[in-house]
Amino acid sequence: MRIIPNPNNGDFVLDITSENPGKFIVKITDMTGRLLVERQVLNSGNTTHLDISIARAQDGVYLLRLLSEENLLVEKILVLK
Repeated sequence: MRIIPNPNNGDFVLDITSENPGKFIVKITDMTGRLLVERQVLNSGNTTHLDISIARAQDGVYLLRLLSEENLLVEKILVLK
């Protein structure tokens, strides 16, 4: 999983690379746990590119969670406007 760019202004691309096809759930929350984005993504077994916008979010740190059947990955997103 890559967040490009990071830090960003609230608009970024999420690259998900997996050799195993399947469903992923992307969740972005603020540091208090408030949900900003939740999306389901079907990956065909290669790299999936998602354009994501949390442009309404204020400057700060947010958490991106990527859930699959086997894994949970968590990355920090830094929004600076």
